[in-house]
Amino acid sequence: IVHNGARINRIVSDVNTSFGAGSSIGGPKDNKEPGEGITVIGWNNHVPGDMKIGRGCTVYPKLAPDKWSSDFLPDRGVLK
Repeated sequence: IVHNGARINRIVSDVNTSFGAGSSIGGPKDNKEPGEGITVIGWNNHVPGDMKIGRGCTVYPKLAPDKWSSDFLPDRGVLK
């Protein structure tokens, strides 16, 4: 589910994942690194509203709400 105002770009998302209002996930293609920069979101997650997740990130499946303590995950970051 993609809520109002959420922006997703170059991501792979597994099932049962929702993206909160105003969240921004992924980013534009970088021609200097073909095939790089795709963000992967594991299953059974709720990305909080206004969360910013950069390019090339990995978000593990089934994260508890307290794991989303920050509102920003930088490029190539990992959240588990």
